[in-house]
Amino acid sequence: VAPAVTAFAATLPILFIYTLFFISQFKYYVSGFVGVLPDETSYANYAREGFFQLCIICFINLVIIILLNLLLRRNSKGYSLPLKILSVIFSLYTLVLASTAVAKMVLYINRYGLTPKRVYATWFMAVLSLIFIAMLIKQFVPKFKVIPTATIITVAMFLALGLCGTDGLIAKYNVNAYLNGKLDTVDLVSLEELGDAAIPELVSLKDTLNETPNPAYDKKIIAIKANDIISKYEATSQNHSWQSITLPAILAEDSIEE
Repeated sequence: VAPAVTAFAATLPILFIYTLFFISQFKYYVSGFVGVLPDETSYANYAREGFFQLCIICFINLVIIILLNLLLRRNSKGYSLPLKILSVIFSLYTLVLASTAVAKMVLYINRYGLTPKRVYATWFMAVLSLIFIAMLIKQFVPKFKVIPTATIITVAMFLALGLCGTDGLIAKYNVNAYLNGKLDTVDLVSLEELGDAAIPELVSLKDTLNETPNPAYDKKIIAIKANDIISKYEATSQNHSWQSITLPAILAEDSIEE
């Protein structure tokens, strides 16, 4: 029911604000791509701001695109060039912000390693990006079904998250990054909280550090603490019933026995 003039009058000020915001904060946003932390902020705050800003902008832009699709006037064949132009622009703005948010999170991960929250936040940003990519495709392929595609994307991403063994991947990444020198230290408290999935990596960490000739003092301490966690797990796992048997638990016990 709304003519193109009304749609442009309502949305162009928002796009103008987005543009001014990106220009004024350009250096702040691109710092994540070059691996440089902006002044007067921390890695955690930098990544957290990127995540929540993306969530807010995604919600705003999604509401705008839905309203445009519901209200904008079309021709007899259901085609509307203004609708296509505005939907493409809002989708691109969202994807640009998503790329900066992911870059901030990657910078945070490269500095401190992985945690479940960082993995889930990155996963959620990936889901949002894929949905807006689907909305972008819709503008060039009219027969493309956005809602079924978005549903399939969400379900597939949930399955991938549930079946990939997130805790094990987190432990493996952090241990390997520390041993390779990418991380300055390894957070053993966080690894212990991962439970069964972290035990094989803790065993690998302990053995590697113990086999290192003349290890530094901090590495000796990490090896001792890792051994303590393994010993504690070994003592408590003997009381587990058959109902608590899982694949990570089996792998943990095998790594201790080996």
